[in-house]
Amino acid sequence: MFKSPPQRDPRDPLLDPGMQKMLELEKKANLVARMPPPEELVNAFNSFIASKEKRNSLVPDFQAERLLQTLNVIDGQEAEHGMKYLTKRHLAKGLEVLSRGQGTETLAQVHNQLARRLYEKWTAAEETHEDVSVDKSRPGQQREKFAMVLCRTGDALEARSLIIAAHKEKNSSYPAAWHYLLYAFAKTDNEAEMLRTMVIMKERGVPAVDQFRLPVGLFYARKDDVENTKRWLDDSALSTESELYKRRRSGLLSDGYRDLIGFCIRNKEMEWGQRLLQSASQSRDRERLISIAALQAAAAEGKSLEELDRMISVLVQRDRSTPSEQEMTSPDIALFNGLLLYALSQNDAYLGERYFSLLQKYEAEPNAETYILQVQYRLAAKDLEGAQEAYAKLRDQSIVDDEDWEAMNQLAQALAASPSTPREKIMGVIADMSEKRKVFPSQTTAALCSYHLARDEYFELVDLLQAYAFQFSIAERKTLRDLLAESALNPETDTARAWDTYMIFHQIFDLETDRELRNKIMSLMFARGRPDLATHVFTRMSRHSRVNARPDNDTYVLAFEGIANSAEAASLEIIHNIMKLDTEVEPNTRLLTSLMLAYNAVGAPWRSFDFWYQIATSAEGASYASVHAAFRACEKHPYGLEQAWKIWASLRKRDEHISRELVASFVAALCGNREFDDAAETIERMENFTGGLRPDIYVIGSFYNAGTFSFIHQKRIENWCRDVYPEIWEEAEKRGFIEDEMGWRMIRGIDRTVRA
Repeated sequence: MFKSPPQRDPRDPLLDPGMQKMLELEKKANLVARMPPPEELVNAFNSFIASKEKRNSLVPDFQAERLLQTLNVIDGQEAEHGMKYLTKRHLAKGLEVLSRGQGTETLAQVHNQLARRLYEKWTAAEETHEDVSVDKSRPGQQREKFAMVLCRTGDALEARSLIIAAHKEKNSSYPAAWHYLLYAFAKTDNEAEMLRTMVIMKERGVPAVDQFRLPVGLFYARKDDVENTKRWLDDSALSTESELYKRRRSGLLSDGYRDLIGFCIRNKEMEWGQRLLQSASQSRDRERLISIAALQAAAAEGKSLEELDRMISVLVQRDRSTPSEQEMTSPDIALFNGLLLYALSQNDAYLGERYFSLLQKYEAEPNAETYILQVQYRLAAKDLEGAQEAYAKLRDQSIVDDEDWEAMNQLAQALAASPSTPREKIMGVIADMSEKRKVFPSQTTAALCSYHLARDEYFELVDLLQAYAFQFSIAERKTLRDLLAESALNPETDTARAWDTYMIFHQIFDLETDRELRNKIMSLMFARGRPDLATHVFTRMSRHSRVNARPDNDTYVLAFEGIANSAEAASLEIIHNIMKLDTEVEPNTRLLTSLMLAYNAVGAPWRSFDFWYQIATSAEGASYASVHAAFRACEKHPYGLEQAWKIWASLRKRDEHISRELVASFVAALCGNREFDDAAETIERMENFTGGLRPDIYVIGSFYNAGTFSFIHQKRIENWCRDVYPEIWEEAEKRGFIEDEMGWRMIRGIDRTVRA
């Protein structure tokens, strides 16, 4: 019996405004049903874009697919009705939302397709001067937004042409687009086009072009190209406005700084790095970075804790001698955080703890970054208890810009993966994360899925997936679906848990659950002795809106083979009736063979003859599997003897290869019709028509096991075998015998299963 958890309503899916209508549109399109009115689709499209714009969030490819489909349907309705339902302003907002990001993200081809459709429609409206009174955007801005999408979808060269055109019009905010372009070439390792872009920017007089030397220099730094890194990173690249010095609102060091220092440490260029920072240094932030770099350089050179202690003492005294710093009561915590960051980069928790002891010695006041780094390096050392202690202190710190989000997720994932973690510990971290009202990363969601599955917490699992699954990309959703499917298909998962898990991913990941996976679940339920559940899976497939989820020939074959193993007549009736009405399936030899096996198993071999006649008269003809199935039908049918001889004669006449297995099936058919003498003679003469093959335990076992209708008949077979093939009967006795509920004996280990 399945478990009966307390009943409660599952959480509704957390969907962006308009997404529910777009998901319904997907089903209607698959069913070729009537489309919703254009006003509803336009409202869904605009509501979704407005929501993303308000929350400044990205559009994953799963949602982009729904948007593109909605846009295509609206296009068709516009063409049909001769009206324009989406205005230039709506199209411009769509491009604006798609173009958002840092420039380093990789977008999918569906983003490319969607952006092209939006830009094409906007351009068409611009050329016909539509919506002049309401649209304030300019062509250059739209080109730039479109280009910013192309940069992240593999079309950087096309994007560059658009950005150049936008720059000519002198009306676009070009710096972001140029940055996106440089990042695009850097990410694809296209050094030549990246450098060509810098030349174009100079030729066209792009203002403050030197500030773009930084991403180029960091490109070479990440490749450990010392010569080119030094050439591109100079005073002009590290201007006052450089992002290298900009600390996040939280106070954490920029990624650019970390990349530069990482380069210097790996290539033993810390002295050059310090000189570079010093030559461009004016502000206190820069002075701080220089001090941090000096300490990190010393640590990288293997300086002892005592030597670092002396360096810190000098730096602290220098800071306190500065008039603006005379009121300081403790040294700058950024110095120690720089050392902790170095320890983390070396994956050395012991070193991190020693550096933390220096912090305590100088009575520096830890901040959020201190405990974030401590959580991270302790997690890297698998010190869960220490990481939780650091996190408890992190909770008391002032968080400005969700800078603790990454560490919280790393801790949640580690706790979820640890079987010994008390539930209240992990739920405490999850509660803190939920308060931020951010979408959990897919890695955290996957870890929590595994955690809830292991504890049979299905309501919690559904709530988690309903909250976040529709915010993930296609690849992330597939990963989560595969995690659930792997759990359901695991041989160690009991049937009840496997079924509950299937129902969850069928509900939430319906779009990603194709025919192949549904076939596996159906076969699993047949194998587990639950043909009722297997039939439930099949009937859901037969009613599905998507073609790639509906049954095909292979699905029917698997179903009928499952029925053959379970001998479930009710399932056979349901699935066969569905097949009769299924216009998408054309019965072939393999499918008809599986039907024969199913009807043989439920005690209706006469129905199998109908399918055999269809096979024998078809253009495709019979297969060896269908011949075996036909012999099985003859074995079970009270008047199957004549048909068995006809099939055998046909095989001999056509000079088909006769294997031991075919001989075994034929003699079993003879035995089932009480033709002992003919069966025994066939076995004794089999060397003559099989190319010299002698009988073995499988042939004799099939003969003996087919005689489970008469104790006298089986004893006769036994006596014959003892006299003619004593060595085979000796092997049979070594294998032993099994008895069914009626008391009939069968030689153990004779597998007569036929697969279509």
